[in-house]
Amino acid sequence: MGDWIHALGWFDFLGIVGVIVYVGSYFCLQAGIIKGQGYFYASLNASAAICVLLSLIQSFNLSSALSQIAFILISVFGMVRFYILNHRITFSEEERTFIKAIV
Repeated sequence: MGDWIHALGWFDFLGIVGVIVYVGSYFCLQAGIIKGQGYFYASLNASAAICVLLSLIQSFNLSSALSQIAFILISVFGMVRFYILNHRITFSEEERTFIKAIV
């Protein structure tokens, strides 16, 4: 069973895992199995992007690396946003206006 992993190489294997997680999570989102808001979907996307980014160590591609970094940053932003919205951190009126304008 592990022979095909060694034949592919670990970096290719990580890339395939990343693609499976990307496509699987997107399918689950579209099928209504998971929701797009919250930590789960964002963490799946961040995990997939990390796997694909690590797979680029073997054969680097700048545009692919930049897109994976963007996915990671957007996922982290979404998780932080969800945390802030759900933990009701007390902000001043000026801070709330700023957050509404940004988020």
